[in-house]
Amino acid sequence: MKQKGAERPHAVQSLIGLILQGTLCCAAPPAALAAVTGAQSRTAHRPDAQTQLLEYYRRYPDRYILVANQTWNYDYVVRGAFHSLTLRNTAGVGYCDIEVSFNYQAAGGKSMQTQVVKVQGILEAYQKLDVRRVKVKGAPERADTVLVSVVKATVCR
Repeated sequence: MKQKGAERPHAVQSLIGLILQGTLCCAAPPAALAAVTGAQSRTAHRPDAQTQLLEYYRRYPDRYILVANQTWNYDYVVRGAFHSLTLRNTAGVGYCDIEVSFNYQAAGGKSMQTQVVKVQGILEAYQKLDVRRVKVKGAPERADTVLVSVVKATVCR
């Protein structure tokens, strides 16, 4: 029995040696690896900075259109709210088809209702657009505050 126990560590070492030897034999030479990575880097074309910036303007208009000077009041006759706000464009492109979200909140900060409204006009690059009397039908009359944010916009050419 001592012989079998003595042979096991040697058998394990032999097995590890065979595995390592097979790995080393089957590994690609460094020159072949360099050729593969060089070909991959040529096929993975990265767009230039201007193209990448235009793509960001298209994908994330909410990051470039800022809402300022927002005021609102509730009209009990029409059962809706009227909002006035200024949109400021920090992007180098103009936006149209701008959709703005109005999130009406109770005094405790709990969201009561959210409505999305399309704003008329074109917001030129690096300019401001004053939007007056945007009517939101069905706004809750007991809302304490309103959070206004840009949801969607299209880059205009």
